[in-house]
Amino acid sequence: MATILCIDTDPATAEALRAAGHRISVGTLGYTDGRPRLATPPHEVDLIVCDLRAPACFDATRWGPLGNSNSQCTIVQNPRVAWVNQGGAVLPHFRMIQTSQMKDAQPRSFGPDDVYTAISRAGVPFVLMLNPDWLHHQVSWEPLNICGLIWRLSPTKADKVEIREPLRSEFPEIDREIRLDRPLLYAIDEGPLNRATGKPDPFVKTRIVVTNAIGQQFGHVLELGKGIIWALPKLEANAKWLSLAVSRLDRLNLKTVGGPSPAEAAPTVPSPTDRDVFISHASEDKVDVARLLVDALTRERLTVWFDEYELRLGDRLRQRIEDGLKRSRFGVVIMSHSFFAKRWPQLELDGLFALEVGEKRILPVWHGLTADDVRQYSPILSERLAVSTSRGLDEVVRKIVAAVRAPKAS
Repeated sequence: MATILCIDTDPATAEALRAAGHRISVGTLGYTDGRPRLATPPHEVDLIVCDLRAPACFDATRWGPLGNSNSQCTIVQNPRVAWVNQGGAVLPHFRMIQTSQMKDAQPRSFGPDDVYTAISRAGVPFVLMLNPDWLHHQVSWEPLNICGLIWRLSPTKADKVEIREPLRSEFPEIDREIRLDRPLLYAIDEGPLNRATGKPDPFVKTRIVVTNAIGQQFGHVLELGKGIIWALPKLEANAKWLSLAVSRLDRLNLKTVGGPSPAEAAPTVPSPTDRDVFISHASEDKVDVARLLVDALTRERLTVWFDEYELRLGDRLRQRIEDGLKRSRFGVVIMSHSFFAKRWPQLELDGLFALEVGEKRILPVWHGLTADDVRQYSPILSERLAVSTSRGLDEVVRKIVAAVRAPKAS
């Protein structure tokens, strides 16, 4: 019996897995009804599944002040598959809800970044079914974001396809006892792309597992940190294959493949004693900057001290933070108006200054600040070379990685 988190999953699929004796937790990131609510910690389950069949959609032709907009929409029940020509492009008449149109997530809800972390750090396998049921309503600029990675797909039609490794050997029932839902109607054009950067993630190893004679891609298996993502085209019986996959979790995790995987050879879990960087930030900057930066630095194979990953209920806050400061080689300080208005970030900065004896340890990141702003808050810090988030996350990461990996002066 396994514990399975079903995200935006068809109720019949969830019920079939429950009937098979598994513990099922159901949540949504907003793609089924526009109301994100994911209460189960993604890192505490054995498997994460997304088998979306009935996406929340709005009428894209009713756009304007009295209709739908980028910040709100009226969800249409049981939308039909229809197309309209807009600016020379053929687009869905009933379009899948955009993230900006969803309601605010419920307090203490988890999101796509938490799913990404559960896969890469906790090794939880994730299965995403690339069903045409939702792809009929999807547009390339607003793709489904369940796990922090996105794919861009386009319409096609394919009856003759090839099943490749490791799907072929680990699940030989595919396209025999459990057949693909032919014709396959969507091919993967791009992806997986990192949701934050919009670019391919260099630390994701991608294997094409469903393709055809002209090289179109229909299914991927990805090695992401310690975990695995299976992105597969729709089957005639998705629930049947998922039940089979749960009974073979070792195969789903590719643990039956000989030798260590690249992910296992380069673990992403930091050592409990030494970290490359300590992230100092105000809570107001956690979502927009800190979490994205931590994930990006982790993918660069840096070890990071981040409060969300380190602190537990009942911890002595000051003692744990002081310990983290001492054990970290550098302190990445995300400076913002919120940062300079808070007591705890200031104490962390004071601690870094105290530890900085003859050696650079503070790496300033400006967020929403100008040089004049920093000069007013701290003349000393204004003289330090810093990188601003206005230059983009990639540039911030590049500068931090270069500083951390720079050889020590003799």
